[in-house]
Amino acid sequence: MLGSFSYFTVCEAIHGSTLGKLICSMQVLQEDGSRCRSLSAIIRELGYFVDALFFGLIAYSAMKDTEEQQRHGDKWAHTIVCKRRDVPATSRPGAMRFALAFMIGVFADIACGLLGLLVQLNS
Repeated sequence: MLGSFSYFTVCEAIHGSTLGKLICSMQVLQEDGSRCRSLSAIIRELGYFVDALFFGLIAYSAMKDTEEQQRHGDKWAHTIVCKRRDVPATSRPGAMRFALAFMIGVFADIACGLLGLLVQLNS
């Protein structure tokens, strides 16, 4: 769980997209149109644990009540998810930045997995 959290947080903080969001041509931004900040990415991902309750019904009910279709994590972090074509050019990072974000995110995920194994072995 910690590995997944770190992957999503790192990718969204550095690039604004995870691999899935990139495939769907989506990006996470601050409400003012600037890039997603690190603290906002952390708050957004912590909010996911609330939004995912009851098979995502909590997030769905929150999203249908806002014009920007923000889930609770987005509201708390002041972020939005939008199509990349609607993102201002100054907030649209390139492919190399995604490659960096993806590699760091995957390494963070692997490191958390290895840390979990080490804790289990020492118990």
